[in-house]
Amino acid sequence: MSNKRHKKLSKIMMLHYWKLTFRSLLFIGALILYIYNWIHHTGSSFSGFDENKIVLASIWFIFAFEMILRFIPSPIES
Repeated sequence: MSNKRHKKLSKIMMLHYWKLTFRSLLFIGALILYIYNWIHHTGSSFSGFDENKIVLASIWFIFAFEMILRFIPSPIES
């Protein structure tokens, strides 16, 4: 058996993993809604959706909020 030591992840690494996971889930959610609306022919790709407006708007606002936060670095990031 080999003795492998696992390094403890730093706070900044945990923050980056959390952000990556969160953004990936948002993207997958938006993709699922896009495919659902495309299959059911609700709305069109760029002029709006008849269904799931609130969910898509929420995803958009979260992405926009994260883009704004990128201008303000976290205290633990250098």
